[in-house]
Amino acid sequence: MDGAAVLQQAHRLGAARVLAIGCTLAAELLGAPVPDVLQRGLRQRRAARRMAREVVTRWMFREDADVRAFWPMFWYHFRERERWRHRLGYLGHHLKLALAPTEKDRAFCRLPEQLTFLYPVIRPVRVLVERLHPGRAS
Repeated sequence: MDGAAVLQQAHRLGAARVLAIGCTLAAELLGAPVPDVLQRGLRQRRAARRMAREVVTRWMFREDADVRAFWPMFWYHFRERERWRHRLGYLGHHLKLALAPTEKDRAFCRLPEQLTFLYPVIRPVRVLVERLHPGRAS
């Protein structure tokens, strides 16, 4: 493997932090050899070491870890991105998912075909009603 090329491409793609987290976990947990050029190129990545520790202490080797908990996982992956445009893209993706209408939304409020564009507005209302009054929204 050409470590210098991997490092260069990771920097170009804005994925050096992800590479550093992966290398840190591979080396510390599995004893995997990390090429010298990668170790030198990623040495100053304090955030990556901190995040690798977070992976281990929060999600790995813990019986009580809830890997489905949305917010801790969301913020971890948000911080994992180095560039703000990637963070905003990640945020936009989850916002789109949060507003995408589901069958529950359609059952909550049946709209005529011409008004189906309003379902993304109805979704937050339906979710709020469901949270405030469990069993009532369906």
